[in-house]
Amino acid sequence: MREKPDKINAYFEEIQNFDQLWLKLLVFLTPVMLVLINIVLAMKESISILNFKDALIDYRMILTIAGISALSYLVLRLIKLETIIDKNGLHVRFFPAQRKYRTYTKSEIAEFYKREYNSLTEYGGWGIRYGRNGRAYNV
Repeated sequence: MREKPDKINAYFEEIQNFDQLWLKLLVFLTPVMLVLINIVLAMKESISILNFKDALIDYRMILTIAGISALSYLVLRLIKLETIIDKNGLHVRFFPAQRKYRTYTKSEIAEFYKREYNSLTEYGGWGIRYGRNGRAYNV
């Protein structure tokens, strides 16, 4: 069932993003390492020809890596999990994969409680996942 959530009279509202430090470091350090490897290989080549000016640094590759890194960062900043609980039920949306909210009405919910779980071991990762315990929306 798709209903618009009542954000004004919501009992609970939460927005989760991929903003973990390790993820940001991975997105930024991977291209930096690739660029450094490219430069080191070019310097190694220049030592063998005794002239760094003649070394072949692949600037297109460096720009491609930087572009992919920037795009990856923007996509990670765009992805968000929105959860709203109001009088009509529970509304979730994993944007941009879901443009509209998925509503679970009170009659569809057997139990409602807070619990901690491990996304990786119980559901195999993050996002909209299906596991032995049912469906999970997690970031």
